[in-house]
Amino acid sequence: MLFGVGALIAMVIILLLRRQKEIQRIHGKRVLPPPARRASIYWLRDGKRIPFEVMGRFTIGKSEQSNIVLPTAKADSEARIFHHNQRFAIETLHPEAELSINGDALKSSYLKNGDILTIAGHKFTIECI
Repeated sequence: MLFGVGALIAMVIILLLRRQKEIQRIHGKRVLPPPARRASIYWLRDGKRIPFEVMGRFTIGKSEQSNIVLPTAKADSEARIFHHNQRFAIETLHPEAELSINGDALKSSYLKNGDILTIAGHKFTIECI
């Protein structure tokens, strides 16, 4: 029993370290944004800007439980925005997910104020303060 708990803790730590390395690898291509305490995402849909405040586990996908529901998404949870190292970051949650930031195809990255995301063919703008 104790061995199983230890193995589970080790696996969680390994997954967190891998995510950190992936974000660091990607961030090398982009300038590290300044720290931010709050973030909002604006969906540019039908010529209108629809605001969403990023709080807690913020997901984008085709599931009705997603914060932003996209019928064209390939997965129930296509991408996730989260607070990490005093900044906001985004990562894909499905191997076939399509995510670009300012036109660059990425799997994960820190976000900065004014970034334009394209997820499953839909455009979003990020505001980080």
